[in-house]
Amino acid sequence: MMEFRLWTVLHGWQKFDKARPQDEPTEDNIAEPLAALKAITAMGGGDPFGARGVFVMMHPHKMLSQHLGMIQCVKEYAKTFVAGHRRLIILTPLSYSLPEELQDDVVILDYDPPSYAELRDVYDRLINDVPEARRPKYNDAQIDQILANGAGMTQAEFDNAISRALVTNRAKLPNIPLDDFCKMIADVKTEVVKRSEVLEIMEPIEMSAVGGLDNLKDWVQKRAGCFSQKARDFGVEPPKGIALIGPPGTGKSLASKAISSVLGIPLLKLEVGRLFQSLVGQSEQRVRDALRMVDSMAPCVLMIDEINKSNDERI
Repeated sequence: MMEFRLWTVLHGWQKFDKARPQDEPTEDNIAEPLAALKAITAMGGGDPFGARGVFVMMHPHKMLSQHLGMIQCVKEYAKTFVAGHRRLIILTPLSYSLPEELQDDVVILDYDPPSYAELRDVYDRLINDVPEARRPKYNDAQIDQILANGAGMTQAEFDNAISRALVTNRAKLPNIPLDDFCKMIADVKTEVVKRSEVLEIMEPIEMSAVGGLDNLKDWVQKRAGCFSQKARDFGVEPPKGIALIGPPGTGKSLASKAISSVLGIPLLKLEVGRLFQSLVGQSEQRVRDALRMVDSMAPCVLMIDEINKSNDERI
């Protein structure tokens, strides 16, 4: 049987008994990251662990980027990966970039945002914690709307959003208006998006606020139904995008907000000028992170503002 161990800087390697999951894990107090890696690669002058096992290291990335000994340990482990029976998994933040020395030795696995079913599990767990007499009772269509507002969030972020919606509106329980509930989730999502520093959630406006542009209005109205669930089930391809070109003050941003309102999907603004950083690789990482977040929040309208500030070599 393969053993399972989890490393953290607080507890070192913790061994979990799969036969008795209710038991507390045992600890070995190897909290120093290099010593922890040496222990599982048998480079420390001994071999304290079993020959077969899964070893997960939680966030050793700051040391891994700067410590040549840790880099060499991982490279040595990679040489024995196929023949050995120990599997090392290193968990890092999304923004982490591997040291150049490990680019060819480590496989990177990106995890998708939570699925509809996973968000529904979070929602059900939190709602069921509310006493039954004060528990909100939304129908399936309303719950779908709540989950749609949580698209692109992590489970922890969605947990926080639902909890804040319940606490903020506790005086209205069990009859919290759906709009109030969804607004709190949208507010939390706005905070999450702002952390990217290059994306911003914009408030939509009615198309009637846009003067002129009759051809654009007609084009958008005809395609609004393409984003419905019924259209997606039928296989209708939604429009990919449009280019609004003109001098400042001609309604380009206003039109984007109105398009979001007509289509009934969120509007994200990408500031091209904020993408570029002085250090090599930082601009590319920002682009990847921004596009990953946009993709996780689809369907949405993405307004790429002042794209003329970029050029073919940088974006």
